[in-house]
Amino acid sequence: MALLLGIPQAALDTLGERVFFGALTKKLTGDLVSEPVVKNILKKQAAGGTLSKADQQLLQKAVGNVPAGVFLKDLGKAAASGFLLGGTQEGLVELGQEQILISQRQAIDPEYSNQQANLRRAEAAFLGFFAGAGRTAPTNVVAKAANLLGTGQEVSEDIKQQIQMLQDPDGNVVDGPVPETPQALAK
Repeated sequence: MALLLGIPQAALDTLGERVFFGALTKKLTGDLVSEPVVKNILKKQAAGGTLSKADQQLLQKAVGNVPAGVFLKDLGKAAASGFLLGGTQEGLVELGQEQILISQRQAIDPEYSNQQANLRRAEAAFLGFFAGAGRTAPTNVVAKAANLLGTGQEVSEDIKQQIQMLQDPDGNVVDGPVPETPQALAK
């Protein structure tokens, strides 16, 4: 009987941790800007296409040029998504584990009521939600900050140079290569 109850509980717990660490790994390895996406934007630019505002912002992020407002907005999104996703995931895992224990209790205790079972379910889901949210929200913020701060360093130097060729002296993306200014030539 212990194996029949222990294996599903261990599987649920392992699945919950796998989902958490999988999401954390994705966040840390750069889901924001990937080199192929940047290359596609540069190819579009080289073919004479005009860049959308989103493409320009992506190129700015790729070289690590992120305004403070955008940086804070991205961190806020990371906190909110971590709170909701981590809380939901951990709440469901705890609810599933508690349901296994409730089933066992109902099998051996005929006087165990549905009201008691529902109370335990609600408590497990509530505590699981806030434990998961409390773990995932700050983790998401730290991972997002590391991702945003490291993005400019992760882009290869070749692509970084291509992107910088498309920026005017103020860092704004323009439609074609920027001609050398007298100040730049004097350096």
